[in-house]
Amino acid sequence: MILRASLLLAAGLVLAAPAINYGQAIHSQPIPSDAVWDVGTQVGELTYIGGTKIEGGKPLFGGVSGLRWDAAAKELIALTDRGRFYRMALSENDAGILSGISITEEGAFEGGLEPEALTRNPFGSGWIVGFEDGCGAYDCSQIHRYPSIKAGSGDLKTDQLRPYEGLAGRKFTNNRGLETLASLPADPDSPAMLIMCGERQPQAGLPNCEAESSGGSQGFSVAPPANMHIASDGVPTDADTDSAGHLYVLFRGFSNDSSPKNGSAIVRLDMRARAFASTAETIATWGDSAALPSDNFEGLAIREEEGRTFLYVISDDNFDYWGPQDTLLLKFEITG
Repeated sequence: MILRASLLLAAGLVLAAPAINYGQAIHSQPIPSDAVWDVGTQVGELTYIGGTKIEGGKPLFGGVSGLRWDAAAKELIALTDRGRFYRMALSENDAGILSGISITEEGAFEGGLEPEALTRNPFGSGWIVGFEDGCGAYDCSQIHRYPSIKAGSGDLKTDQLRPYEGLAGRKFTNNRGLETLASLPADPDSPAMLIMCGERQPQAGLPNCEAESSGGSQGFSVAPPANMHIASDGVPTDADTDSAGHLYVLFRGFSNDSSPKNGSAIVRLDMRARAFASTAETIATWGDSAALPSDNFEGLAIREEEGRTFLYVISDDNFDYWGPQDTLLLKFEITG
């Protein structure tokens, strides 16, 4: 999430989820192969296999900042800065090339809070959602648990919550709140784990990520790669895990005032390793192009099927606050 609450209010935008009023319905179109990469292009250890541009649904849809694959439903779940979730069915051909989405379900979170990340609950059932506000100030975050992320008769109501004031007892400030959530189930050699990162770079004595398990909490740092194509603001914006215990962290660098305007990177860690923080390796980076000048990737999801591992990323259009931006959903296969 880029925009601060004060900016949204100054612009006359409402944080609480309003009644559904699409105007133009949400729709999508394939991204032309010459606008990003040709299908099959290798991007580090990723192979690009299609993408779609999602449009419409204003003033509610946009500002996507969290993404997760629901394997049971075979859908993506997207969270937005207007306190909403959207379930997306994917249009993919027999070769798995992504060309579009359709919205199958949508809903709002009680209280109009701003969700940033979601993951399966590694300690039990349901989902865990991280919010960047809701404590009466803009310098704390909350973690809520939901039995399901499904639309019902009203807004989704949490059955558990706790404030999350920041790593090492320090509060998140300046729009650098809890930004990523990921989880690992227990296996015979290690306990279940909830992994959290803040929207900031690590600082001396202050890690930007934390792993929580039955054995307690352990802070650790994940730094952006030096070759992100943009020098400033390389911060974690989402993360997910695969069944082998790897954590994939999406880094985003975005600036409205510099050139290039954006850069993205994927960093992988082996969370089953004893010294997991030392296993960080960059598996992909990409930056500005003439076709995608201001796209700000903030959501990441892992999907595993038939021995293959796919990775989706989605961009946050900031509701066009900084000028025209797009909601782009890109699909890769991890082949490296």
